[in-house]
Amino acid sequence: MIDFLLDLFLDLKTENGDFATGESTLQNQSLLFQTQKGEWKQHPTTGIGADDFVDDDDLVGFENEIRRQCVADGMEVETLEVFEDGSVNLKANYGQG
Repeated sequence: MIDFLLDLFLDLKTENGDFATGESTLQNQSLLFQTQKGEWKQHPTTGIGADDFVDDDDLVGFENEIRRQCVADGMEVETLEVFEDGSVNLKANYGQG
């Protein structure tokens, strides 16, 4: 997906005096993981809230929430694995069409 890009401080990235655009799938996934429900004014149920799953044994719940949020954002989840150490293997892309 092509969209506006953000810098490391989550501000709009600029290049040559203009807003930068580019492939944003990984950026969007990162934002889903970082944000909590209620942080997106227009979409209050958006956000995985990965911090909530730290020290939580509910790996299935974490995996289900990741899948639910990716699908709600328009992605097709090809691979999703959540490991006991909290790491995640996710391959999801926006569908064609």
